[in-house]
Amino acid sequence: MLKRHCDMNGLPMFTNPVLDTKAMFTYIHPEISEVISTDFLIRYYELNTDGIHRHNALADCGVIARIFEHVLDEYQELQLDHFTADGERVMKRFVIPEMYLTTPIGGEKPDE
Repeated sequence: MLKRHCDMNGLPMFTNPVLDTKAMFTYIHPEISEVISTDFLIRYYELNTDGIHRHNALADCGVIARIFEHVLDEYQELQLDHFTADGERVMKRFVIPEMYLTTPIGGEKPDE
């Protein structure tokens, strides 16, 4: 989705390093077959999000930071000091809603 909007607006895609908390979680929990969403992780770690306005960028960053702390605690407990994306471990993700796959006005259909 970010790449599509960058392309639509003539902007370069981000190239900075990123950490994916959902991929990191999946790496240490291959037994979980559910879609790993932020809501799933909130329930899994029993985080209290009362009063937090979800889907607000700043508020969601705070929630993700709390999730990340829990993931790091588990890495420490497992004595893991690295994360490697492993092709054998697949993370289930949401299907991208069709609204993000449609042809933009005056543009080409994005890569699927």
